[in-house]
Amino acid sequence: AQSTAKTINLWGRRIHDTFPEALIRFECAYFNAGTSSASALRYYDDMLTMFDQYDYDWYSNDYEMMTRGTAFGAATVQYGDYANFDLPLLQLLQKHQ
Repeated sequence: AQSTAKTINLWGRRIHDTFPEALIRFECAYFNAGTSSASALRYYDDMLTMFDQYDYDWYSNDYEMMTRGTAFGAATVQYGDYANFDLPLLQLLQKHQ
């Protein structure tokens, strides 16, 4: 399956129409091998923009996984190992908090 801004928005609208007071748990996405960092950022931005549009409250406990630059969360990186830390993703999350 592919996610685009259009399909993400459609999902958000359908959930909003059914459960307008929904609280969304936002988890780390696992992308196909070879997915670029820019593509992953677009996906997260599309999701967070949709949350903003429908005024969803959201939370996550996957920040550490989401901000690993290596395989976008699929690789094992210990806490405190910031060599692969994805600063642009952290900045994107902060923009939408």
